[in-house]
Amino acid sequence: MSAPVLDLIDVDAHVTEPPSLWVDRLPAKWHDRAPRVRRGEDGKDRWYVGG
Repeated sequence: MSAPVLDLIDVDAHVTEPPSLWVDRLPAKWHDRAPRVRRGEDGKDRWYVGG
């Protein structure tokens, strides 16, 4: 007997930081490590942290 497959929806993620928040506010020496949004190969935007 296998477990049912469930679709999960995160209802708290409807509010997110603006994409430029960290890059605009961090000192220049940290810009390359700042969290940022990048578009993936699938066309969806994702947050990347640490380079």
